[in-house]
Amino acid sequence: MARLLVITYHFPPDGAVGGLRWAGLGKYLAQQGWEVCVVTASKPTEGEFPAGVRVEFCQPRRTLNHVYRSIAERRRNRSADSATFAGVSANGASRLSRRLRVEAAALLELPDVGRGWIVRATRRTRALLRSFRPDVVVSSGPPHSAHLVAQLAMLGRSIAWYVDLRDPWAVTNPHLPLTQTHSFEAMIPRLERSTFRRSSKLITTTRELAEQYTQTYPRANVSWVPNGVDRELLPGKSSNPFEGLALASVGTLYLGRDLGPIFAAMERFLARNPAARASSKLRVAGFIEAEVGNRMSQQVAEHDLAQHVEVLGSLSRADALSLIARSQAAVVLAQDQGLQIPAKLYELVGIGVSPIVITESGSATAREGRRVGAIVLEPDDTDGIVRVFERIWRGELERNAVDPTAIDYRTIAGQLGCLLDNGSRPANR
Repeated sequence: MARLLVITYHFPPDGAVGGLRWAGLGKYLAQQGWEVCVVTASKPTEGEFPAGVRVEFCQPRRTLNHVYRSIAERRRNRSADSATFAGVSANGASRLSRRLRVEAAALLELPDVGRGWIVRATRRTRALLRSFRPDVVVSSGPPHSAHLVAQLAMLGRSIAWYVDLRDPWAVTNPHLPLTQTHSFEAMIPRLERSTFRRSSKLITTTRELAEQYTQTYPRANVSWVPNGVDRELLPGKSSNPFEGLALASVGTLYLGRDLGPIFAAMERFLARNPAARASSKLRVAGFIEAEVGNRMSQQVAEHDLAQHVEVLGSLSRADALSLIARSQAAVVLAQDQGLQIPAKLYELVGIGVSPIVITESGSATAREGRRVGAIVLEPDDTDGIVRVFERIWRGELERNAVDPTAIDYRTIAGQLGCLLDNGSRPANR
């Protein structure tokens, strides 16, 4: 029996969508004959995982970054009156102070949120390399500290090592201040190069990201294996649906994800269809970053949608899936994400709810959305979104026929198993 060791910070039941990939793949690889062991920072629930999957939990330790964040939170809660200055020089000092704080935060957090987990996970992984004796090791990120764990643990060992990149690594992002610091620019690209040079293969979740890494690292062996969903764990369409135009937005709202196009279209839709006012609602579930939440509150007020937008906060996975199953359609936001595909897209298709994908036409999400039968619209196509809302309200929306087995992890695990099997052969080490 071939043995696979997976290193991933997130894993069920922690609720992070990044952990669902290897939960699904590991389950079906085990059914195909692989013995799977997972090293994770997520504490498992006894009896939750199928036969053939073993979970090794490593508790992250408390770091200086936790202390820094605690102090910063207390300072933000204090009155700022005593720290208020006037004049241009004060503004300059304030900008310098903010810049220094961001740089300090980067030094305390880099390489990522898994900083306090790396040493403990490395020790556990080294022990498993001796006792479990895997044929293939896979490290999956983000957080990309999982790759550093693999690299440190495998020093002096010749085992096939695959780097699974669910998102890009050494890429600056205008929505993430830490990626624009001197510390990030000095450290992360070097770690990426070192990791890619020592690994046997890179695996990405999109064709577009695979092509970019092939151009950047022409000597790297790059493949792509898409995300999917474990359909055995999904509900079907609810027999008790919400009335009227029932939309859902489920998932974290951060980075450039903006519900503004949906709000603008809802205002126009309600103006054109007054009879829909009594039964039209967008239900928003999931964590919302403070900046995004403030912007969303302003947008709801500007479009006079207070009675038509319900913010539910973070829900359990079961409740979030139930919300989707009762809705007529669900929104997938992927603005400014040319290389990534939100994993939520596959859950919507698996449940049978119509996904409305808001993204640029040339993005990876647009390509994949069209493949799986989603409705793909540009962020500025307000009229197009309104027309979709009207079709939903009148019950005229028809989705393209897509074989749901194509996005099932049972199928995808078969494709991945071929890659792993090739890597496990001694001639390919």
